[in-house]
Amino acid sequence: MTRTQRLESILEKCAKALATETGGKKGITPKQFEDSVESCLKKACEKTEFEGQVVAEFGQKFPDISFQEGVYGVEVKLSKNQHLQTIGNSVLEGTRREGIDEIYIMFGSFAKEREPRILWRKYEECCVDIAVTHYPRYKINMEARRGESIFDKIGVPYAKLRKLKQKEILDVFRKHYRKQNASLWWLGRVDEEEDYVPAAFNFLNEMPDAERRKILQEGFVYFPELVGDDNHKKYRGFVEWLLRKNIVCHNARDFFSSGGQVTRYVGGVRYARITKAVAKLCDELDGIKGELQNADPENIMHYWDLETKPRSANWVQLEWIRRLLACLGDKPRNEAFVRANLKRVFGKKR
Repeated sequence: MTRTQRLESILEKCAKALATETGGKKGITPKQFEDSVESCLKKACEKTEFEGQVVAEFGQKFPDISFQEGVYGVEVKLSKNQHLQTIGNSVLEGTRREGIDEIYIMFGSFAKEREPRILWRKYEECCVDIAVTHYPRYKINMEARRGESIFDKIGVPYAKLRKLKQKEILDVFRKHYRKQNASLWWLGRVDEEEDYVPAAFNFLNEMPDAERRKILQEGFVYFPELVGDDNHKKYRGFVEWLLRKNIVCHNARDFFSSGGQVTRYVGGVRYARITKAVAKLCDELDGIKGELQNADPENIMHYWDLETKPRSANWVQLEWIRRLLACLGDKPRNEAFVRANLKRVFGKKR
C-alpha cells in the first residue's frame, strides 16, 4: 500500500468509529462533532506511522486537522440537511496551511429525516460549484460523481488553481461563469479581511436625481449595448453591475427607453423617429465623456471582457465609440443622429 492508501484506510476506520460514537445524536453540535472527529482520528492512527501526529486547529486554519509531517489534511464538516451538501471554504484559501497538498473531508450528516451518516472523500472531488456568503466559497456535495467537480467544469485542476494568485483565481471563475451566461456580482468581493455584507440596498428609482443620473452615465460606459435593439437581455449586465454596487433596479427598461420614438435637433438639423434609448444616451453624452475619462481600468477590462488592461484613456474613448456604433439598434434611423452628437461632444469626425 502507498502512504496515501494507508491514510485512507485510517480515514475509513475513523468514519466507522464516528458512526458508532455519534449514532443517535441528531442534536449534535459542530463543536461536539469536531471533538469526536479529533478523538476518533487519533485512535485510528494508533500503531501506524501517523500516531501522535494529529494536529487540530478548528476554525483557525484550513484544513481543520493536519499531520505533523505535512502533506495530508482533513477538513471537518457537519450538515443538518438530508442532501449531504454544505458550504465549504473560501475559493481563495487565505488560511491554508503550508505544505498540505492532499485534503480530505470528514463529513457528518445529522438530518432529522434519517439516521446519521459519516462520509469521507477527497476535498477536490466534492467541490461542485461556488456559493456566496460574504465571500465566494466552494459548495460541497458528498454525493458528487467523479468528473462533476467545479475543477472539472472549469478545466483547471485543483492542485494548479490553488497555487494561483487571488486575482488569477477569480479570473478563471469569471471566464467560466461568463460562458455560462451566469451572474458575476460576487467577483467584486476579493479580500476576506476587508469584505462586508451591506446593511441595506438602495433602489435606483428612489435615489436623488443627480446621483441616479451619474449612475446611468457610468452604466452607458460599461454597457454600450443598452442602445441596442429592445430586448430584456441587454439590461442583464447593467442590473448585475448595480447589484455589485448594492443598488436594486426592478425596471431597468424604464430608465433607458420605455419604448417609443422621439424627435431631436443637432446643429439645426432635425432627426425624427429616434429611439428613446439612443436619445437618452445622447442627452447624457457630456457626462458620459467625463465617466470615460475617469473609468477604472480594472472595471473596463472586466465589463468589456478584455484580456489585458486598456492602454490609455484615449484608447478607452475610441473603443467605447466603436462598441457603441456596433451595438446601435435600428442603424439607418439612429446612426446619423449619434454620429452628430459624438462630433459635438468629442470633436472631429466620428
